[in-house]
Amino acid sequence: MDTLNFKAFYEMAHLIPKHNGKLAPFYLDGGYVQAVDMKFETYPNSELKNKLLLSNRVKFFGKMPDQSSFLVFDGNNLDTATEQPESPDYIVLPDDWYHYALFEFIDGSIKEPS
Repeated sequence: MDTLNFKAFYEMAHLIPKHNGKLAPFYLDGGYVQAVDMKFETYPNSELKNKLLLSNRVKFFGKMPDQSSFLVFDGNNLDTATEQPESPDYIVLPDDWYHYALFEFIDGSIKEPS
């Protein structure tokens, strides 16, 4: 993994995981993620991509890889949950959503989209 410099971090369209208003890094690939750029613009052209790019407040969730939890964005906050949202207002991300995303870990390393 590479190290992300401050300027690149500041300019990326990142979401910061929070729980009850406090920073809440989540576990992924052997480390704790402190920021995510979902990179929806890199999804294959589809109706899903168009819905996700419609607004920066669109609600979505996706199954975490190799875990029984979900990454959930409620339009304001990014968090993890043990159950998927019941509301039809949420867009379900594809199973491989994390392959498109860029993750910044607490130690400053990054995982680029694969």
